[in-house]
Amino acid sequence: MTGTRERVTDTMSDADTLLWTMSRDPVLRPTIVAVMALDRAPRWEDVRTRMEAMTRLVPRLRSHVVQRPLGAGRPLFVEDAHFDLDVHIRRIVLPPPGTFRALLDMAQVMATTGFDPGLPL
Repeated sequence: MTGTRERVTDTMSDADTLLWTMSRDPVLRPTIVAVMALDRAPRWEDVRTRMEAMTRLVPRLRSHVVQRPLGAGRPLFVEDAHFDLDVHIRRIVLPPPGTFRALLDMAQVMATTGFDPGLPL
């Protein structure tokens, strides 16, 4: 662990460890994507406030993965002292005409792009 302010929030389960190890391979990477279609745009401030509150209720959402020295044991979830919510949530506007198909195509590209393993989940 790299800093004194970091705090272990949890140890990976065996299943989490397997999925984490598999995620290094782009073919085996387990990807889950959710697309939510709303009838109107929510206020961004409300979305951000709720996401902030959720990450405080579930500390793992603010944690990054740390391997144990020499690979001894399952990896740890360690709270990121420099967590920045704005790195994880974004507003994206589809180019006109903004069809549902275009939304799904964008979601597909995002789903097939790997996450930075150094960032919180």
